[in-house]
Amino acid sequence: MVFGTALRIPGELFIKQEVTLPKAAEFVVALRRLFASIRPVQASRHTQHKPFVFKDLSTCEYVMRRLGTIKKPLDPPYSGPHRVVRRVNDRTYIVDVNGSEKAFSADQLKPAYYETSDEASWPGERQPAPSTRPMLSAEPSPPTDPSPTT
Repeated sequence: MVFGTALRIPGELFIKQEVTLPKAAEFVVALRRLFASIRPVQASRHTQHKPFVFKDLSTCEYVMRRLGTIKKPLDPPYSGPHRVVRRVNDRTYIVDVNGSEKAFSADQLKPAYYETSDEASWPGERQPAPSTRPMLSAEPSPPTDPSPTT
């Protein structure tokens, strides 16, 4: 065998056989019988998968909503806290998001926990952070006299 040349196989390797093909009508009848005899297999579920749901989700007043968008590295994965308006059922919640009521699945929500001392600033209304820059006044300050007084 040399690369690029035609491959030659001796004729003794092949056995001549007469191939008998069934007639089309007989083949169709046999195929129909085969498919008529096939019965569906009973489906089985070996496990009952229950999704994870926070146990406090059914009683909490405020929830955090998972953001389903692609986030930049330091973006928060949840928005909120948002007030729960009502619970439609165990899986669906009506939540106040920025003044409008929207329905969310329990898969998208988690309870918002907060300390009781922080209740005055909740929900979502953050107090402005105190300024760390010194305040500049319009009036000039009185000059200081470096000479000692006697």
